[in-house]
Amino acid sequence: MGVALKADFDATKNVDAKGYYERYLKQRPDNTHAANRIKECEQKIKDSEADAAAKAKIEAQYKEFMAKGETAFKAKKYDEAIAAYDGALGVKSGDADATAKKEMAAKAKADAANALSMAAKKKEYDGIIAKANASFDAGDFK
Repeated sequence: MGVALKADFDATKNVDAKGYYERYLKQRPDNTHAANRIKECEQKIKDSEADAAAKAKIEAQYKEFMAKGETAFKAKKYDEAIAAYDGALGVKSGDADATAKKEMAAKAKADAANALSMAAKKKEYDGIIAKANASFDAGDFK
């Protein structure tokens, strides 16, 4: 049973139980066990609602971090993407999707740095070849 379904089931079960105890208490107003159980059910219902709200808040934060990561990744802002995915992992530790996307952003960052380095080396090489060709064409063989 999923977490949300279990929470709904538990909340429904406690609401139903509270209703049964309230009906029983009407028949026997002096029954302290039923009165205590009603209080327990009310607390469990309250806790279930608070738990659901906390989970919804966590999920909203997670989705916000993931969306920021996607946007940054598409814009090739890999450091921002990595930071956003770290934020998502801070909210949902060990999340497979956030971990995979963080790794993908780190690889893209490394690939971009490597491509930039290779472009600089090619430019340097092309400059050396151009000087060599000019010297050769000028007959300067020193």
